[in-house]
Amino acid sequence: MKGAHDALIDTRATVRIFKDQSIWPYRGKVKDLEEKVNRYIKRTQIGKVPADLGANETMNSDDEFSDDEDNEEQGDEEDGDMDADGWSKKNSFASDKPFVGPNPGPDARIKPSGPKAAFLSLWMTVEEMVVTETNRYAMMKRAARVIKTFLSYCVENRGVRRSGPFQFPYLCPWIPVTSEDIRKFLCILCLSSAHNRVTNIREWWSKDPLCEFPQVKTIMPRDRFLSILKYLHVANPYDQLQAGGDKVFKVRKFMTALNSVFQKRYKPSRHLTVDEMMIKFKGRLGIIQFMPRKPVKKGIRGWACSDATSGYVLNVDVYCGANTGGREEGVGLGESVVMHLLEPYQHLGHTVTMDRFFTGVPLFESLLDVSIYATGTIQASRSAFPKKALSMPKGSARGTTKWLMKNQLVASKNPRSTFLERISSHPPFSLK
Repeated sequence: MKGAHDALIDTRATVRIFKDQSIWPYRGKVKDLEEKVNRYIKRTQIGKVPADLGANETMNSDDEFSDDEDNEEQGDEEDGDMDADGWSKKNSFASDKPFVGPNPGPDARIKPSGPKAAFLSLWMTVEEMVVTETNRYAMMKRAARVIKTFLSYCVENRGVRRSGPFQFPYLCPWIPVTSEDIRKFLCILCLSSAHNRVTNIREWWSKDPLCEFPQVKTIMPRDRFLSILKYLHVANPYDQLQAGGDKVFKVRKFMTALNSVFQKRYKPSRHLTVDEMMIKFKGRLGIIQFMPRKPVKKGIRGWACSDATSGYVLNVDVYCGANTGGREEGVGLGESVVMHLLEPYQHLGHTVTMDRFFTGVPLFESLLDVSIYATGTIQASRSAFPKKALSMPKGSARGTTKWLMKNQLVASKNPRSTFLERISSHPPFSLK
């Protein structure tokens, strides 16, 4: 009878046993046992009885289950125990909000004919910004060069008879850039990356066959390319005082515009991912991070939210320090990053997957308030996680799982890993 008692926990297994006529003799009716199953389901709040559990099924007499019913009631009392934080073995699963977002995929109004058209559809939204700020920065730097030279001339000739008139410093010829110039400039950068040209840029236009880069000679002259590279800018330097000490002020406006167009031109599926990334960089910069366990050990640390189905990046941000970013008091870095990246996708029924750096009980509860369901590994030492209740003895068999629930949160642990999951459409495993 132990096997029959265990089968009562899973109604689907019960139905399969009822329908297997080789196991159950034809004695009595299933009506009495069906009532017991209904009472058990009502106590544990598993759900409704399957529709195919008909009254015409046959089984043994219900007298054989009297002892098992007492065991069930005793087990229900144990499952109903709840700790101080609200975690218990009682199944409190509730149906989630259905996905109400738009159909996933590119915007139907774009319909790019190929990779080039798709790139231009994204680039054209920020192209005017690059052209305007590059020309502005070039005029500002050239004017500052003249003013600096004139002031130095005045200081050197103060109180002394001037030996000659002021001579303007030499400035390389400059013609304001256009959209066509910026596209040619990007084309040369893409070609150099594809051909892995890491030599001196000036040698690309050399006549030496060992150093030249013939593909770029027909696109743009050398001096024009170097002048654009010198003055390339995507932010207005005069707005730096209003940035409030933002360490990535020079690319913040550009990055925000790209995030906006990324989200506008592509609609993600229901499943999203949030993760960190490292951009390799060995120069001098105030936001450089050194992480020896990463494949890229030194560089710029960033965060990204992407579509789990296609890998399309939807929202990116740069880490500028623990004390920056406008975090609320008492909110961890991981929680702040996730809530910021997922802000455009609230109340749509998305599900997000993340690693243990971000995962936490307060974060998952905050995501539930905005109808976002989450799954991820977690460090057992995190606050509000039932570490002691999920402790397992050493040498536990592989595949053994312990779980607890708190509202719609499922905390589970096996001998090899620990998870904290938010149930979406169905429980990720059989709650036995």
